[in-house]
Amino acid sequence: MVLGKPGLAAYLENGLCNSSVIGRCANRVADASYVWKGRRIALQANFGRHCIHGGSGCYAMKEFAFSIRREPNALRLSLWLLDQGEGGFPGQVAFRVDYVLDNKSVRIEYQAVPTEDTVWNVTSHAYFDLNGHGSGAADKQVLRLFAGSYLPAFSNGLPTGERRSVEGTCFDFRKPVQISDALQGADEQLSQFGGFDHNFCIDGQGFRQAAELRGMRTGIRMEVWTDCPGIQMFTLNQVPPAFGGKDGSRYSRHGAVCLEAQHYPDAVHHREWPSPMIPAGVCSRTKTAFIFR
Repeated sequence: MVLGKPGLAAYLENGLCNSSVIGRCANRVADASYVWKGRRIALQANFGRHCIHGGSGCYAMKEFAFSIRREPNALRLSLWLLDQGEGGFPGQVAFRVDYVLDNKSVRIEYQAVPTEDTVWNVTSHAYFDLNGHGSGAADKQVLRLFAGSYLPAFSNGLPTGERRSVEGTCFDFRKPVQISDALQGADEQLSQFGGFDHNFCIDGQGFRQAAELRGMRTGIRMEVWTDCPGIQMFTLNQVPPAFGGKDGSRYSRHGAVCLEAQHYPDAVHHREWPSPMIPAGVCSRTKTAFIFR
């Protein structure tokens, strides 16, 4: 149900970051810089003049130390990485992510202890096709999002700064919608990306349900729960010509959907949005769960 790569080497050269954890700052930072407490932090520009997914420090390209532990009703995979500030980020971050598997869910628990105040936005970049990876029917999934608004974006994916109601638009997933139908929507926001690549502002606060996805062929249903303020919906709008996957699969455009629980993109430049900044010396945490019914 998750798009994958044939081996470790392919993951470390993974341009689309599929199935990877993303940090230190997932998504985009405009002009590859931000100002904090009067100090300008210059990041690596790896997306035009902007920074995306942490630049050369992107966790998707890193090998982690790991351990596996059996718990009474679950299996826990713990991954550790000392983030040295590649990509221009300040200080170091002792980063840990745990994947906890039980008989119904995968829970992802992230924690970070930075040596300096820093922007921190981590997410899982898993590409889902609940009809089976490489099925050719990824758009035959039904999606519901618990979001009454979304962030319109410029053609480079940076948010315009507006928070727009989904009412009366193809971005309204408050009731279940088949993704193939939504992709036919007549909206400039949709056409400029060839699909969805937008942040939805999840209703409520705390750990709550953000989304529900169902495979029409298999009937498999997956709930997404998170304490993050937003979820980036990406419908795999472009793929490299030779985008090969696990089990000899060849993945295609619109061949999956990402539901990336995270802070809003470029939130560091929008004080009215939830802040992605975490303080030095303090252990910060966030969690997301994928629950299968």
